[in-house]
Amino acid sequence: MIMDPFLILKAAILGVGGLTAKKLGLKLPETVLPIAVATLAAWFSVVLLLRYVQTRDFVPFAWYRIVLGGALLALMALNIVK
Repeated sequence: MIMDPFLILKAAILGVGGLTAKKLGLKLPETVLPIAVATLAAWFSVVLLLRYVQTRDFVPFAWYRIVLGGALLALMALNIVK
């Protein structure tokens, strides 16, 4: 039997979230809506990213990362960002 690692991860995240909510004194109805919204937003983001990756290449992303990395290195050299 092959286990899906994402199912295990989801269970761990829900468990930690539940324990954190309990520790903060939050009740179940207060946490259901934010968890549902976050889950839908994450799912929608992954769907869009996968669709983008399947239909386009990574060249714009690579150039963005190179330019951003160069800018951050320059800011660090000028001691603007530590």
